[in-house]
Amino acid sequence: MIVQQTKLFTKQKKKLHSNQIKILDKVLLIIIQQSKVCEQKIGDLNFVRVYKFKMMSQECLLVYLIIKSNSI
Repeated sequence: MIVQQTKLFTKQKKKLHSNQIKILDKVLLIIIQQSKVCEQKIGDLNFVRVYKFKMMSQECLLVYLIIKSNSI
């Protein structure tokens, strides 16, 4: 599996504190290992998956796409 980050995601990640980056990295590992753990949106956004998690006391949403290798 190839994981790519957008420039916007990278910029936002740099703004986080070190403990928040550790939490985000753990969440990313969970998503990579178990891609079905996330909720798939319906309708026009059916290609998008959303993962809800808590960072400190704030609820966060991580949105990502799974692109099949033959469509690249």
